[in-house]
Amino acid sequence: MTRLWLNGDVPPATRVEFATGDPLSKFVRARIRFLTTAEGGRNTPPRTGIKPQLKLGHIYTSCVIRALSGDQGELELGKEHEVQLELLFWEHYSDLWRDTGKCELYEGSHLIALGRFLGDQ
Repeated sequence: MTRLWLNGDVPPATRVEFATGDPLSKFVRARIRFLTTAEGGRNTPPRTGIKPQLKLGHIYTSCVIRALSGDQGELELGKEHEVQLELLFWEHYSDLWRDTGKCELYEGSHLIALGRFLGDQ
């Protein structure tokens, strides 16, 4: 099982452990691609700081997306971006984390981005 990226400055209260014993943080790196308009995605490119919902099993919870790959303005549709996801309401949903690798982001019930969580690098 891959250990998800950790932010070493995160207080212990924002961590949870999986069967592997690896602590997971509310700050997670991912490589995502926002769907194009033709694929049913957004009509306009999002900006870093967007707050979509992250699907965790059957639950959707809010997160903040921050670009890590130099894309500090708009995040181009159809292009892969390396980002940091900050999970809001971590204290309520940390037990829903599963190391599936799959990342799905929504605005309401509308799928806007797909990607994968990244391991330590």
